[in-house]
Amino acid sequence: MRSPDWEKYVKDILSHVKFKYDHNDIYFEIMEHMEDLYDDLVNEGIDENEAIKLTVEYMGDSEEIGKALNKEHNPFVGWIYRILKYCIILLVILNIIPVFTLVASIFLSIHSFFWINGNIEEEGKNIAITQEIDETRKIDSTYVFFDKLIRYDNGDIKIIYSIFQNPFSFGTKWTNGNIGKVYDEDNNEYSFNGGIGGGSYYSYYENNIYDFPENAEKFIIKYDYNGRKYIVEIPMEKE
Repeated sequence: MRSPDWEKYVKDILSHVKFKYDHNDIYFEIMEHMEDLYDDLVNEGIDENEAIKLTVEYMGDSEEIGKALNKEHNPFVGWIYRILKYCIILLVILNIIPVFTLVASIFLSIHSFFWINGNIEEEGKNIAITQEIDETRKIDSTYVFFDKLIRYDNGDIKIIYSIFQNPFSFGTKWTNGNIGKVYDEDNNEYSFNGGIGGGSYYSYYENNIYDFPENAEKFIIKYDYNGRKYIVEIPMEKE
């Protein structure tokens, strides 16, 4: 059960949290608490509409909660965590790799990570919504880590993801960052435009979609090549 009042309340909280990459986790955590509180109120016999309002009141002041969460989700610590996360994933999967190649791969992937994330804000348009995805898909020796979806106020969309290719496997490896095709919930297909990335065994990428409808309910990625398939369905958050 969710309402516009709840969405506004959570949005007010998030406006005080500077590290935007944690917004998605915070959003769902708060919503889960509100839903539990709402269920308790309804079970006590309170009218549903009244329970919606009381849920917000019982949660507390949004500014106070937002400032407390901002201290907890420190941007510096957040960036360190994210960098270590990608490095650890790389090290665990590779296990053993020549030192020079490993260092070069980490350097290039971190460079791409900072460059892409540092250029999310584009001239002439503002970010409307940032959605954390946190989805992983594997085909043969290739792993795809879907990171986030950036939506701009002019309707453009940027998807950011990374690809790891196991250097010791003889399975299929991708070399061009291809992750499949984009569809909406009505199975209309949309094309990627542009896109950059860098790295060797581990590469960080961005791609842009300019004609995706603003009122679409889902952003769907489908990969299908020689019987190798995966689907990623991303519900489109509303402002």
